[in-house]
Amino acid sequence: MRGVVALLAILALPFAGLQVQAQDVDFTGSWVLSLEDSDFGNTRAPEAADLEIRRADTRLTLTSSRDYGTGPESVEIDIPIDGSKHSVATSRGSMLMSAEWDGDVLEIWRRAQANVGEVDITERYYPEEEGKRLRVESSIEVPQTGTFESTMIFVRSDA
Repeated sequence: MRGVVALLAILALPFAGLQVQAQDVDFTGSWVLSLEDSDFGNTRAPEAADLEIRRADTRLTLTSSRDYGTGPESVEIDIPIDGSKHSVATSRGSMLMSAEWDGDVLEIWRRAQANVGEVDITERYYPEEEGKRLRVESSIEVPQTGTFESTMIFVRSDA
């Protein structure tokens, strides 16, 4: 089961990402995972992870990378932030995805096909410490298995 969770975690590479962003929240920049501040719950922790968010206003444009000991795997996305669902191609196949603002929180939803069926992944991105940290709460719903939750803390690396 940990192998399935690791695969799903790769599919759920944090996509730090609606309507026009009226908030004073700026997610753009480079972010590095703080392993010591994160809580991986019942999911496998990566050895390293980072985000590069180039845009998060009316579109989400980012690259996310994680390394589980076999070398980094990256996903790049560019989708509107309007709550509508879009098909996004990744190295592991296509997934359905949407992004939208909920106040100062960015919510990203994905549906991906895995060896256990369709998996729903929801991530909520919370700004912390005046934009110096980014908390990402993830929930991965696996058919006939349950829900896997984690909280990852990213720190701004380009400040």
